[in-house]
Amino acid sequence: MVKYIVILLLITILTIGLIGASAAADNSHSKKVSNRVNTLLEHSKYAYSRNNLNNRHVNKLLNTQSSSEEEEEESPQSQSSTSGSKVKDDLPTISNTKLWVFFNRKVVPSNYQNIDIEVLQLMTGVSDAAIERRIKVGTTMHVIDESDFPVEQSFIKKVIDCGGNKIVVKSHQSSKWLNAVSISLSPFEQDQNTINTVEQAIECISSQPFVSKIDIVNSWIKSIDEQKDVDQQEKKENEKSQPVRLVNRGLLSNDDEKKVDTLSLSALLPSFDTFYGHTFSGIFQSNIQNLPKNLDGTGITILMIDSGFFKDHEAFKHLKIKDEYDFISNTGNTQGPGDDPQNKHGTATLSTIAGFIPGVLIGPAYNATYLLAKTEIVDDEIQSEEDLWIKALEWGEERGANLVSSSLGYTQWYQYYELNGNHHFTEMVDKAAAKGVVVVVSAGNRGSEGIGAPADGKNLISVGALSSDNINAPFSSQGPSSDGRVKPDISALGVSNYVASHLGVANFTHMSGTSFACPLAAGGIALIMQAHQDWCPEQVYEAVLATASIANRPNNGIGFGIFDASKANDYIPRFDKGSSCATTGCSGHGGCCASEGSASKCFCAPDYYGPFCQYKKMPCSVECINRGGKCQLDKFGFSFDCVNLTASDVNNFDIREQCNSCDSSFDICGVCGGDGQSCLGCDDIPYSKKTYDSCGVCGGRGNCKAIVTEEPKRALSKMNIILIASCGVVATVILVISIVVLYKKRHAVKSIEVGLPFLKGYSKLNNIDSEFSLEDDF
Repeated sequence: MVKYIVILLLITILTIGLIGASAAADNSHSKKVSNRVNTLLEHSKYAYSRNNLNNRHVNKLLNTQSSSEEEEEESPQSQSSTSGSKVKDDLPTISNTKLWVFFNRKVVPSNYQNIDIEVLQLMTGVSDAAIERRIKVGTTMHVIDESDFPVEQSFIKKVIDCGGNKIVVKSHQSSKWLNAVSISLSPFEQDQNTINTVEQAIECISSQPFVSKIDIVNSWIKSIDEQKDVDQQEKKENEKSQPVRLVNRGLLSNDDEKKVDTLSLSALLPSFDTFYGHTFSGIFQSNIQNLPKNLDGTGITILMIDSGFFKDHEAFKHLKIKDEYDFISNTGNTQGPGDDPQNKHGTATLSTIAGFIPGVLIGPAYNATYLLAKTEIVDDEIQSEEDLWIKALEWGEERGANLVSSSLGYTQWYQYYELNGNHHFTEMVDKAAAKGVVVVVSAGNRGSEGIGAPADGKNLISVGALSSDNINAPFSSQGPSSDGRVKPDISALGVSNYVASHLGVANFTHMSGTSFACPLAAGGIALIMQAHQDWCPEQVYEAVLATASIANRPNNGIGFGIFDASKANDYIPRFDKGSSCATTGCSGHGGCCASEGSASKCFCAPDYYGPFCQYKKMPCSVECINRGGKCQLDKFGFSFDCVNLTASDVNNFDIREQCNSCDSSFDICGVCGGDGQSCLGCDDIPYSKKTYDSCGVCGGRGNCKAIVTEEPKRALSKMNIILIASCGVVATVILVISIVVLYKKRHAVKSIEVGLPFLKGYSKLNNIDSEFSLEDDF
């Protein structure tokens, strides 16, 4: 009897399992789709919340009355000018604001191009060295053009007069290249009418016929290094800063040291293994030691834009300083007193590119000539402002700078989706490049949060940080730019760099950051420029990128790869200085057309960039979402642009409207040099715009849950429920019967045992549970 009951129970359980499996199979696809939809919704909610977080600053851009604690809670954002109105809609309506006022014209002689160059130099302040550089590199503009003329002073005076007797309008920095002046507005008295009086002054300025627009001077209260964990590491390393006994300085005799100004130092020096000292790892990683020994920076003028410089350090005893200026205090000295923290960052970066103590520390361009500009305020209670950096760049170019090294990255002032190479910083860099200046900047120290400004520029070289074993530093800012260009451009040593310390004339320490990768690479680039003095910035840029370690497969971590100075020096540029696309073409990915009366230039296909469309863009991806934006499609099916969440999902701009030419051929999608795949729908039909929905159906609507809710399935589900319930009842009845039968049999056996104990058939066992363990079991 018991045997049959057990068999029946097993059959019942098996039946229930099969029915349950059937029901689960009916709903599995629906659950998978539901999970995918939920994941997308969660992702969207995350992106939305980040965007809201990044826009909380709207009412607090430049309020200097705020506490520093409140400032730290806000996330800053740059505001670019808008069309159709002179004044931005979201300009701060508060006191102590600082603004750019842009003018729509300059007062220049109508025939200035026919005026003697010496007279023009007196009118503009452009030096002989700047003229020589512009001619040498074959600048695409006139040697002196309208951008070199100063901002009209009568315009500035009328702007100041708009303050009347209630508002003090103070001018700060004027920019010839932007044709603008930065101003601040401060009321004589703080009262309930302050906001109205500031607004009236702004309205007065905006109404002037010579004013084209008003914009914000981007600003943020911050310390110079935004490195998070790296900051703490630098602090620890600086605490360990110790003076070094400079026995190796005896490598040069007194007579030899006197020859520094007239004789290349490299001719007097020992082999590199005893020469570069503690800085050898960075030099070796960038292959600088294999450059010709006569390259030391001679003849190259380098502009350093930083926080301040401890010039008394032993590493700078040889340094040739052409000029210097403190744009913060408007003085001619960039060195602060004693162990002033303003000296810290600039001293470290300057020693990386220009230091010279054989056997201890060597900067690649130790024999170059230097211009020192102090623009960055270290005190985290004081605002750092972009107009100082912009003024310093103009100042250096006028004095003949060939190369700029700036380790100041401004990540706080812009949203990631604004970093597309079109803002005040990058506009200035474009002007400098057009005048023959090579600009090298740090990528930033924000890791996966992305690059800062001006590292997103189109005509500069941004540098990321590597460890000594060629691994991308985790803090090094990752690309791409928000319009899909590869960033950083190259990478160099930026972890535990050996640098001069501002704490003593013979003190050294280790510091980490892209701030030190930048001057190291810039030093190597200076030597390349010394060897190829007729190269224009575009040729230098091409040589550096084309010879980096992963030039054929760049990524968002280290860009085109590890900088290789020796290979870049040996490189032969594809495009000659002053080349026109009319003769060189556009690399098979663009068309050569004239635009608005200017010379012909390449109009690149949407998936390429560069002056000759020689670089392929990086697709917009999850980086954009994580940084508060969204990927925007273009009409060709590409997605390279990261835009604001409020922007349209599709950009219908067609480059063929500007240039309907292609130096290869347009594919079926209308892309110059394309493979005909970008615009295909999932049905392989161009521009059908059909895609696979969440259910995997081409052109479907994503309603795959209907599969489990249509009528036949509902009937089947009811049948399953009836069967399960019936089986459950049968199983319960059988179980009850079995229990009753077993109970009666057991009761009968016990009755026998009571009377006949010798029939039990067993003896008592000792309890050994307490002695058992898993160890014994194994």
